[in-house]
Amino acid sequence: MKVLIVDDEKHVAEAIRLLIPWEEYGVTEVDTAQDVAQAVRLLDEKRPEIAFVDVVIGDRDGSEILSHINARRYQYMPVGCATVLHFLYPTVVCAASALILHERLSGFHLLAVVLSIAGLACISLTSFEASATGIVLAVLSALAYAFYLLTLGRRPCGGVPLPVRMFYVFVGGAAITLALLPFFGPVELPPAGAAGALALAGLLSMAAAGMLLAGLRRLSSTTAAFFCLLEPVTSVVLSTVVFRYDFTAVMIAGCALIGASMLCVCAADLRAARRKEARA
Repeated sequence: MKVLIVDDEKHVAEAIRLLIPWEEYGVTEVDTAQDVAQAVRLLDEKRPEIAFVDVVIGDRDGSEILSHINARRYQYMPVGCATVLHFLYPTVVCAASALILHERLSGFHLLAVVLSIAGLACISLTSFEASATGIVLAVLSALAYAFYLLTLGRRPCGGVPLPVRMFYVFVGGAAITLALLPFFGPVELPPAGAAGALALAGLLSMAAAGMLLAGLRRLSSTTAAFFCLLEPVTSVVLSTVVFRYDFTAVMIAGCALIGASMLCVCAADLRAARRKEARA
């Protein structure tokens, strides 16, 4: 649990932070702010569960912070909800392949869809409390990623050399980032440590995208989409190993269900390959 203390008198905020035995109440992080702007920034970055706000902060009213909390609370949704909705894209890819591209789907594909959704719910979904905007954005992300896989896995895009495809994908991403900058206020360079971590994350993202694009030349979009479900499974496992998060029996079942969905897709591909050989 995180706590934010807002008071324009720094010694008062520090006294509250130091005198209360926060650990006894399950509090793991306590931050302080001396003005409304700093408080708003910490609310957005840290998203504390509890905030102690002075009535008057300098020449401003403490209720401004409460108004900010009330306005922003509808713009968020739990990570679990977002994960489940976003990773519905294998289901979208299956549906688009059948309805738009007129590809034949087997019972294995339908079973894979059911297993994957059940598995995602087990590893990610503890509650479903989200605003309509959050749900729409998460679903749109699933649709966009499904379109991304379908487009890159087929001609004419599928026949373009890998380095060229990667170049255009990242140019498009850079263009969208630049277009969104005006909506996020002034941009500040991160500290040296954060810059290094972000650079490493960027390199890993490029490597992952390159491997995905290479894989799409050898796998169907449907198969690739289901194998991308290893991402939430890996996140759960790494969170358990690195951050010592609880790995419950329900999560284990969820990982097993997602693994079973990938096996179903492999079985569907194997059956399709055998039928193709029989016809030849």
